[in-house]
Amino acid sequence: MLGFVWRVLAASVVLLVIQGLASGLASALLGPSGVALPPGSLGWVALSNLVTAAALAWLAKRSRLSGSRLAGWLALLFFGISTLNNMIEALFFHVFGARDFARYLLQGALTAIPFSFVLVALMGRMRGTSSGMASAASGGGAGSWAWRLVVADLLYLACYLGAGSVIYPWVREFYESRNLPAQVWIAAMQLLCRGPIFIALTLLAIRMIDGDRWEKAVVAGTTLSLVGGVAPLLIPNPYLPDTVRWAHFFEVGISNFIYGAAIAWLLTPPPRPVAALAGSSA
Repeated sequence: MLGFVWRVLAASVVLLVIQGLASGLASALLGPSGVALPPGSLGWVALSNLVTAAALAWLAKRSRLSGSRLAGWLALLFFGISTLNNMIEALFFHVFGARDFARYLLQGALTAIPFSFVLVALMGRMRGTSSGMASAASGGGAGSWAWRLVVADLLYLACYLGAGSVIYPWVREFYESRNLPAQVWIAAMQLLCRGPIFIALTLLAIRMIDGDRWEKAVVAGTTLSLVGGVAPLLIPNPYLPDTVRWAHFFEVGISNFIYGAAIAWLLTPPPRPVAALAGSSA
């Protein structure tokens, strides 16, 4: 256990260094950023990195993969959960414009890829043989998976709207002053864009690890919550007032865990009975 803690601490320091390098490279390619973190944010950044490193290290430790394959899949998860889906949401709600959107995507990719390889090395997982990936389609035919995916997408919309309605009194003034899209477009964006992205990322996570449905549900829920909600919203930022940021911190942290756990359980095929396995091999 102590060895795992030291590896996470080292990974969080490495993440801070890589973030600085990625920010500098993005500025060199796209020009200097017009915004900066508020004074006194470094401690929050360090705490956020510790949370991210711990969540991804736990996933790497539990994974059946190793080497560059594990690093690549971790990079996809890190970038997709922490950067891509969050930046799509921020752009859609006019928190920032297209230039900042492109910058954050570039920085996110330049951070996620090298960090994932370093993390795998720190966890001692660069060497070894990856076992076969769990089949996501072994729990039924195409019809069975079609309804599961539809339910998972609708469940995301329900979680999104339900959690948003709970915190709305704390964020209403901030969002009412902005030119927000109509509710029908908000719902469509969640169903057609962000929901499918989360479903794909959750399938990626649950195929990386061994375990029963409940174990995979906990891993998926924790990963979506910590990497996609808790860690990013710990950091003060120039776009969201603190009241709004903390409201979203609790909203996304809780709803992402519930949603990730629910769809991981839904999309993990139940174990086949022993008798059925024996019959199929006869």
